[in-house]
Amino acid sequence: MFSEGLMHGQGTYMWADGVKYEGDFSVNVPMGHGVYTWPDCSSYQGEVYEGLRHGTGTYRCGNKSASYTGQWHQGYRHGKGIMYYNQEGTSWYEGDWICNVREGWGVRCFSSGNLYVGQWKNGARHGEGRMQWLSYRQQYNGQWENGIQHGQGTHTWFLKRVPGSQYPLRNEYVGAFVQGLRHGHGKFYYASGALYDGEWQCNKKHGQGKFIFKNGRIFEGEFVEDHMAEFPGFSLDGTHSPDLSGIRTHTPPCGDDETSIRSQAPGSLVLGPDMALDICSLLERLPEASRDTELKQVEFAVLRHITELRQVYSFYSSLGYEHSPDNTFLLTRLQFWRLLKDCQIHQHHLTLAHVDRLCSEGVPPDEIHSPFDTMLLRTFLLTRF
Repeated sequence: MFSEGLMHGQGTYMWADGVKYEGDFSVNVPMGHGVYTWPDCSSYQGEVYEGLRHGTGTYRCGNKSASYTGQWHQGYRHGKGIMYYNQEGTSWYEGDWICNVREGWGVRCFSSGNLYVGQWKNGARHGEGRMQWLSYRQQYNGQWENGIQHGQGTHTWFLKRVPGSQYPLRNEYVGAFVQGLRHGHGKFYYASGALYDGEWQCNKKHGQGKFIFKNGRIFEGEFVEDHMAEFPGFSLDGTHSPDLSGIRTHTPPCGDDETSIRSQAPGSLVLGPDMALDICSLLERLPEASRDTELKQVEFAVLRHITELRQVYSFYSSLGYEHSPDNTFLLTRLQFWRLLKDCQIHQHHLTLAHVDRLCSEGVPPDEIHSPFDTMLLRTFLLTRF
């Protein structure tokens, strides 16, 4: 349509280079809603302002299977939008854009099924975000810099679950990262229940640290290149509990002198080394001669009801979750509070804050009441006493 010799209203125009526009015109300028088609079969359908893609529209690439639907500004992808990178729709990004670049907050799904949810800058993962590598059964949740893990974060390795096992089979590191490597201070939780808390350098334990074996024994000292400096030949994979008699350690069960520590073989515990109970504070109220007998009586009591206790732990730890990558859950303090409420502890003149303090020995005061802190089954068993 023409008005006073100018294109105005609905119409079609084709340029010499083969670009074609069908849609609204205003005073010889594409303006309103229209469709652009390029010689390579690329196309755009949506809002147009002064000849440029501006507003909301969909662009489809002719040579590739890519497409974008969302907001535009002055010809650029800008604002909220979703872009598909393949025809199957398995590789896509949905989120914020600035001048054709992913920037702000968004979700990136890869054709492999890997998924990133978080912040972006200059087209790279940058800021806070969570990345899941399905094929490697790994997950990272924390800070990023230029597409690399950098800052504080949590990296989890999901392992195959052993049938009938209560413990979630996962290794997990919580701490500092530098350019994708564990570097600085951090904690490494082993699937067996062992724990390393200390300094790291280039993915290796290096510096001052504390290693808690799965049987409860503790070593504190200097680590060099993933080994204890004084005992470089000793393995610290956290999955086995070898003879520690040649290494100075201390252990939660009562008896402070080194002789008593060495004399307690890991296999002597009724519940096994991975569920050793630390009830020293209770046993200290009893005559020393009767402590061993009382400890065994407590362990026998737990053993008699271990099936029910596992069921209680499993039920409350799964509250609020639809699924877990390894089909197991760790009990959070928030879920533990729900259990205490259901047990009506308030009728016994106990508060949640008081119980938190009782079962948080060694925890910094500002973290005692953190609702998302987790506890293993053995720690949960200790709260029963």
